[in-house]
Amino acid sequence: RVVPGSAGVLIERNVREGQDVQRGDVLFVLSSDRSALGGAGYRDRLASQVGAQKQLLEQERQRTGRDEESELVQLARREQSLQSELDTLSRQAEAQSQRVAQSQDAVRRYQSLHQQDYVSRDELQVRESELAEQQNRLRNLQRERLALERELGANRRDREGSKARYAGQRAELERSILTAQQEMTQLDALRRIVVTAPQAGRVSLVRADVGQSVDAAEVIAHVVPQGTPLIAQLYVPSRASGFVRAGDRVLLRYDAFPFQRFGMHEGRVIAVSSSAAPRAELGEIAPAGGLTESLFAVQIALP
Repeated sequence: RVVPGSAGVLIERNVREGQDVQRGDVLFVLSSDRSALGGAGYRDRLASQVGAQKQLLEQERQRTGRDEESELVQLARREQSLQSELDTLSRQAEAQSQRVAQSQDAVRRYQSLHQQDYVSRDELQVRESELAEQQNRLRNLQRERLALERELGANRRDREGSKARYAGQRAELERSILTAQQEMTQLDALRRIVVTAPQAGRVSLVRADVGQSVDAAEVIAHVVPQGTPLIAQLYVPSRASGFVRAGDRVLLRYDAFPFQRFGMHEGRVIAVSSSAAPRAELGEIAPAGGLTESLFAVQIALP
């Protein structure tokens, strides 16, 4: 028996009478006409809100990507500029070190000459002043280079921190987008009820068509399993059920084939229910005047 499991309106019918199907094949698709959340209008509004939220999250993710790219480009340019300045200062400091070495050599020569009274004390002091000035310039260049190195290191840390920060923002947005997608999927599941074949077999007794409203427990088709024996499900009144036993041989009459001409079909009882069949199970089998007594199910194996 194929039952939808939820009430709805049939919007797709993918099988016909006598069609062979495989387990899991989609037989029917229903649109839910009610749910625990409220009416279809409420569900549609909720789906619209979730869709709008997902769109905003997608836009936020794109904006975050652009902001990250822009910030990283700026930091990369600043790092390149700082590195260029540092290289220039390094070259200047190297040249200044050579000037200091030259001044130191000159001072040593003038000191030797002064000791020999070849140069005056004033000339020696001029050379010593030049050396002090060159050394001061070198110290200034070294301080500037250290400051640039610290700034360059801070810029690199800012770049790594920016990557980590934006990675966290992207992860949070991805989680939010996945949550919104899950909500959309759940809403779609509320709107669409897919009824699949419970097992491989041949479809028979299709009782639903597109546009028809069906109940959750309503049997809309049967699937006769492949390679299995055919079982007749009969119902007998309570006054007769006590005389039926498993293993009894019975003869069946079919309204479509009058027994006076075609005879009767032999069968064998394989099971008798121990309790009365529920009214919902009987459906069209119940007599027009209503049930006056309980009916019990009897299963007959047919050759």
